[in-house]
Amino acid sequence: QCKLHMRYQYYLQQTSQRFLKKRAKSCLKIEGEDKISALPDDLLVHILSFVPTKHAMATMILSKRWRYIWTMLPNLTYLDKYTHIGGLFVKSDQQKQPIWRYIDESLQLHKAPVLETLVIGIGPQCPCPVDLDVYVERWIATAVDRKVRQLGIKLMWSAGPASVCKSLYTCDTLVLLSLCDKILVDVPSSACLPSLKTLNLISVVYKDEDSLVTWCNTFNFSHLMECTIGLLYELDWLESLMGFLQNSPNLKNLYIDQKFIRLAEDFSLSWNEPGSVPGCLSTHLEIFEWEGYIGRREEKEAIRYIFANAKCLKRAGISVEPACKLKDKEKMMRELESMSRVSTSSQLLFTTQVRYLRNLSIENDRYE
Repeated sequence: QCKLHMRYQYYLQQTSQRFLKKRAKSCLKIEGEDKISALPDDLLVHILSFVPTKHAMATMILSKRWRYIWTMLPNLTYLDKYTHIGGLFVKSDQQKQPIWRYIDESLQLHKAPVLETLVIGIGPQCPCPVDLDVYVERWIATAVDRKVRQLGIKLMWSAGPASVCKSLYTCDTLVLLSLCDKILVDVPSSACLPSLKTLNLISVVYKDEDSLVTWCNTFNFSHLMECTIGLLYELDWLESLMGFLQNSPNLKNLYIDQKFIRLAEDFSLSWNEPGSVPGCLSTHLEIFEWEGYIGRREEKEAIRYIFANAKCLKRAGISVEPACKLKDKEKMMRELESMSRVSTSSQLLFTTQVRYLRNLSIENDRYE
């Protein structure tokens, strides 16, 4: 049976849609009998789960028996170029029609009562509909209605940022959320994600600074264990970060990426030491990494505070902004090395060491 599964997967991936029906039938028939099609629906769905979504969908043309099998898949992935979305998936799905239309049509046909994973990555060459917000909101609303557990959306298209439906911010089944690039984050006061364990916000667009403050200071991330924050715009985010840590008592891994923010000193950055030490620093935080560090006074004070209070810290990684002069980089590294760390067993790594370890961590990620 294992050999049958492997042969089936191979032919789905290697043959074009034009010849799929003819060649698949010939390779799956054994002694004149199509034994694969006779398998129970649950097993056929399991087999299809090992191939890309577009190939699984192509099986609908095999016969009436196969027409609706793919619609019960619990995991759907749509990527039109090589895209990394928070460690989820990296393969490409090239479509003859615009991928947004392909996504919309297939989600309307999808019938599984529970959608475990939905991953959407749209590249910069994709032609965009005028009412793109309507499509994005509909996709996310569908996922929320199907009790999605893992959701990854990366929009690199040429159009402006797309809004997400409000129901996303109150999805009680969501365990992993990755939002990347042209997505407008506008957090309502009623927001609550009680099951969230992994959060990736990479270069998203916040409606305004108040939206960032709301996200960090009023959201209760009681089960959150890992967070990646990629900053693209000049926001006064350091104090909001402390509010976020206060509301994330179980956070173990924190990654900050500000390498896309310009080096200029003319945007405001505030730092005031919190009145009480965030619980995650005292009891849980093990990995802390910061990319794009430029050594501003407020940045140094924030890192000094984390080093002084992160009792469980195992690894701190600082990647200095590449555009900084070598002399300045060396000075920053000396300053960081001189900072006291309450966790005496922790490592402090710089630049390439950090990037290597982070990439290794991503490649080894598995979300069950």
